[in-house]
Amino acid sequence: MLSLDPEVAAVAKSYITDLRVAKGLQYKPILKNEDTMGIDEAAEYSVISHLNISRAKWDICLPWSEKLHFAINDDELV
Repeated sequence: MLSLDPEVAAVAKSYITDLRVAKGLQYKPILKNEDTMGIDEAAEYSVISHLNISRAKWDICLPWSEKLHFAINDDELV
């Protein structure tokens, strides 16, 4: 597994945060688990991973997601 450079993680986390606010989605929680669900259930969240829709897709591994969107505090953005 490749490691995620801390600077890249910080930039990516900031981008995800800014995009979420710019799209007006900060009122929806961020999905912070690896559960697979249907599109209707996934629509309840502002940030999800491919793996939450299909087990055949992985866009990031768990240690990376913990540093990226799992690390965004929903309470700070509402």
